[in-house]
Amino acid sequence: MEVLIGNAPTGAVSFISDCYGESVSDRSIIEQSDLLAEARATFEKGDSIMADKGYLLQGLFAPFDVKINTPTLMKGMTQLSQEQRLQKLSIIDNSMNEDGYEILVHILKLSDCKVLVLQNCCLTKTKLQGVLNGCRDQNVQLQKLGIVDNSMKEDGYEILVHILKLSDCKELVLEDCCLTKTKLQGVLNGCRDQNIQLQKLAILDSTMPADAYHDVAAVVKATKCTWVHFERCDLSKEKLECLGMGCKESQVLLQKLVIVDNSMKEDGYEILVHILKLSDCKELVLEDCCLTKTKLQGVLNGCRDQNIQISLELTGNGDGSLNIGILHPDSSSRLCHGM
Repeated sequence: MEVLIGNAPTGAVSFISDCYGESVSDRSIIEQSDLLAEARATFEKGDSIMADKGYLLQGLFAPFDVKINTPTLMKGMTQLSQEQRLQKLSIIDNSMNEDGYEILVHILKLSDCKVLVLQNCCLTKTKLQGVLNGCRDQNVQLQKLGIVDNSMKEDGYEILVHILKLSDCKELVLEDCCLTKTKLQGVLNGCRDQNIQLQKLAILDSTMPADAYHDVAAVVKATKCTWVHFERCDLSKEKLECLGMGCKESQVLLQKLVIVDNSMKEDGYEILVHILKLSDCKELVLEDCCLTKTKLQGVLNGCRDQNIQISLELTGNGDGSLNIGILHPDSSSRLCHGM
């Protein structure tokens, strides 16, 4: 059981919360207690509350002009040195509660870290709310947010979008998230409401059903994303047809499309070319696709038939990296090869 107790400067007990289960965070206890609900009557402007370093509550009490005084996590330091700064912070832990995620965001701020990956954390709406609260209180800026978690439910994706907005994040990676049409619809609605703008969206999920690809296109359009990356998605003609239909309906415009998938068959490449045409894509990367002459001929014929001009890069296909520029001046097409 958890109980929050407050003391006056004289030592007298001034506040006792209700009892909560161990899984409830300290911040949640504050949010649900009378202390916050009656803050205007309890505190005067300029009052100060002393709390342990785990209580990141300034955002809750700021509207009442009440200051939260806590010990610093790293005494005497407002920011890490250049040598101590983090390039990337990955968390692989399914036991950390909401309070831990608020502290995590404080570490991001101190270390000026721009990349956060949460893997196998059994993420919930409550845990992500901790990240959101920390981003709001600490004014954290992220370049990339990666979620590797197949247990997160639909309501978690709503909070995820708020995190993208507050942190001004430009790249979102969703890996092994068992994405569904419903989950992506939550992302889409949030992106529209929050006016989210992404530079890159990466999806690595072999379980995502075909109809969800239609919503991927809608998310790309809503976020004005120009770089889409599909990896280990077991792409098929059906999945790509749904993606193409979404691109057509949403009028998606792409700068770069990356496919990392060794399972796609010849008929999938025919649909792929159609997507390139619909999205006016300028660059296509095919990596580890077990390419054959037949597959490449299908791409070439499609580009010729639809008058597509595109930069094509092939990597990890057994012969090293190969760049192919497909040009179509009138009726004469040619391939320009270069290592």
